[in-house]
Amino acid sequence: MGTPAREITITDAQVGDLLRANGLDPAGRHLALLDEGWDNVSYTLEPGAGDDPLAQRLIVRLPRRSLAVPLLMNEQRWLARLPPLPIAIPRVLRSGTPAAGYPWPFSILPWIPGEAADLRPPDAAEATRYADFYAALHVTAAPDAPANPVRGVPLGARAAAFEERWSRCAPA
Repeated sequence: MGTPAREITITDAQVGDLLRANGLDPAGRHLALLDEGWDNVSYTLEPGAGDDPLAQRLIVRLPRRSLAVPLLMNEQRWLARLPPLPIAIPRVLRSGTPAAGYPWPFSILPWIPGEAADLRPPDAAEATRYADFYAALHVTAAPDAPANPVRGVPLGARAAAFEERWSRCAPA
């Protein structure tokens, strides 16, 4: 179990070449691997010494398996269509295209400062903010919105998968 195997290896040099091929020269900026997750690899692209002091820290997000490509394409299309929200979400700044031996599209997003939500329980004082966020996010989906076969289905349809995963959590 665990994270699925990557289908391709992505190197720092390749990401630099990919950015240049897509019109963003990383020269003078610090490019570093941030993390490799289930579906994507993320790199940070820090402003360089000669950049405007207000230049943004960026995230370069690249699929590491072909299964993630349609998910990334959905993000590129649909994140821009969301209404203004009371909590920052990543909005795609640039959609990259395959180049430099990398076979798939990728995204460049702004860095959103903060702490990952899974590192500690939410603060009760933030309940109203979260409620406002979910209320703003809960809009009627467009007729051409992508369907997700494991979300928005009756819970009974997910019972077997839930039970299997829950059994892995049981103490040995």
